[in-house]
Amino acid sequence: MLMLLTLVVFGVLKFVLALRDNSLLTGDQRHMVSCLGSITTKHFTEGHAILVSFPEEGRGISQRKLKLFGTDSHVSLLYHILQAMHQDMLWQITTASLRSMSLVITHDDFWKMDNYVIFTWSGEQDSAIDNLVYQVDELKRRISWNNRAKFLVVVAENLRDEVGHVAFNIMKELWDVYRVLNVVVLIPQTRHLAVVTATTDQNTTTSSFDLYTWFPYQSEVKCAKVDDVVLIDRWIVEGEGHLLRNVYLFPTKIRNNFHGCPLRISAFDVHPLFLKKNYTDEENTTKYKYYGLEADCFKLISETLNITPIYTPVSSSGVEDRVNIVGDLVNGDTDVTFGAFPLHELVYPYADPTVSYIESYMNWYVPCGKPVPRMEKIAQIFKASVWLMLGLIFFLSVIVIWLGAKRAHNYGSTESPSYMTICNSIQNMWAIFIGLAARDMPRTDKLRSYFGLFVWYCFIVSTLFQTYFTSFLVDPGVQERIRTLDELFQSNLVYRYELENDIYLKVSFPNYYSKINLERQECESTQHCLYDLMREQTFTMIGHSFSVDYIISIITNPELCILDDSIYKLNFAMHFVKGSHLVDMFNVIIHGLLQGGLIGKLRNDMMTNYKFLCASNHPDIFPNFADFNHDGGDYFVFSLSHLQLAFYAIGVGSFVGFVVLVGEILHYKLFEKKPPILTHKLEIRHRGMF
Repeated sequence: MLMLLTLVVFGVLKFVLALRDNSLLTGDQRHMVSCLGSITTKHFTEGHAILVSFPEEGRGISQRKLKLFGTDSHVSLLYHILQAMHQDMLWQITTASLRSMSLVITHDDFWKMDNYVIFTWSGEQDSAIDNLVYQVDELKRRISWNNRAKFLVVVAENLRDEVGHVAFNIMKELWDVYRVLNVVVLIPQTRHLAVVTATTDQNTTTSSFDLYTWFPYQSEVKCAKVDDVVLIDRWIVEGEGHLLRNVYLFPTKIRNNFHGCPLRISAFDVHPLFLKKNYTDEENTTKYKYYGLEADCFKLISETLNITPIYTPVSSSGVEDRVNIVGDLVNGDTDVTFGAFPLHELVYPYADPTVSYIESYMNWYVPCGKPVPRMEKIAQIFKASVWLMLGLIFFLSVIVIWLGAKRAHNYGSTESPSYMTICNSIQNMWAIFIGLAARDMPRTDKLRSYFGLFVWYCFIVSTLFQTYFTSFLVDPGVQERIRTLDELFQSNLVYRYELENDIYLKVSFPNYYSKINLERQECESTQHCLYDLMREQTFTMIGHSFSVDYIISIITNPELCILDDSIYKLNFAMHFVKGSHLVDMFNVIIHGLLQGGLIGKLRNDMMTNYKFLCASNHPDIFPNFADFNHDGGDYFVFSLSHLQLAFYAIGVGSFVGFVVLVGEILHYKLFEKKPPILTHKLEIRHRGMF
């Protein structure tokens, strides 16, 4: 029993020493450790985590001896490689195998990995490429998966196949399936290869470790497909070992010249961002011309990068069509899509957007406030309390003047008879109140003083009234419009919707959409709805601010109102397949276009061209919003209709005066006694005088 325990202890010690003692490694193993240490420290992104992946135990050759390395297990080699990496680097190193990744992962790193080292080898049933595919499939399921990272694939065995062919197959698989571009494949290059029946043999020796990579878009025929591989460097197995060329292993793969390589584009026909027009050339061939803000923007990008755009027709721009285009991106049937394509959380898992270059707001467009009736506005010049106070002051002034005149007459003072009766006092004070001349001036000092104060008071009130009166005759203002969503839902307006906008709102904001309780009517298009809204001002609609601003830019004073709060802010961008390596290149150019003001210039040119087409009644412009412009829109014409109140006052005054005149005549005829006619006496007197 004691002897058995002693053997177990010695076995464990031997295994541990074999792992930790670098001298137990073969020369080829030590060179591989040095080669990987040099690559990870000098060519990987410094300070960023490294993920080291290796096949699952039981898959490949982990359960048999590695004849190439002459050790009992590949664990020793991996241990010394990780140990060397830890000694040379101070940042995180994560290890992963199929067994560890097959467990349920409840938490993963929130950042993206920037460096990958993937070991692979062939087994009794699976090839090295098969094992590589198994590992990358599992890595892709992680949240931290990043196909734009730096990948180092290490084939940890000597191969019977041609080394370049194996490297080609590995990179083609990684590119076609996983869109991994920045990859270097390390494969041992052997000499004295004997005829063997197995994959490897211990009689083979390693002369170097070859490092292969590939470059896309090198010519018009070598574009985005792996056609060949490049031997970028080689680790020489001599002495301490060194890289032959000592070049940077992860250079920039995509330059700003695509050499005319094609790019498949699926663009949505959305006015005014992207439009298509067919024409016939000199050879009677039907061709298409693409224009619009996004079409012109992509034209600048394609000219800068020397790209040949190939447009794929899209039937419509509905939500279902956009979902289908995202599916085409995922399947590789198209390379990029745009055309009023907003950033959206539902699209992000399947596509990578560029930076946004167009902003728009989803708004409720409602009728503007109607003009306030002039009669109502004039009546509101002063408040009711002010009008009452004016009337009170007038009647008090009449009484004061009348009583003052009578008092002065009773005390023997000479006073004008124009103020001796109540009727005469009312007439004179009313004349002063409306800005006319009185029949006579008071003669006593006290009445003159009060009369002067009353004249100044009436002058001030009249000036204020005339100022407001003239202003309100010209522009009486508008009634309060609908400003909030609650006010809109409480109104009796009809909601006219365009089908695509309605579906987008329903999919993106289901809770918001469910609150809309207005009567609904479908309209033909946004342009027709907007035209009818500005004509009728009797319903509401939802529109995008960019498109609406473009349409109404021809109108001098558009009568169009929105709610104070927008529904949603839309940021339009181009979308590439998830993990596309073109996004960064496009972002650089789009940033330049934005900072240089070129996109703003394209927008101004687009609106200017639209105004010219509207002004010339071009048949492509329908409905034509230039109809809302009319002569005299920049100034105000003061007409008889604005003097309606004055004519009403004259009419009422004339009617009252006529009624009073008729009343006086009737009173005189019915109630006044006629004096006797003394014709005989007058005749006798005349005779007596002679």
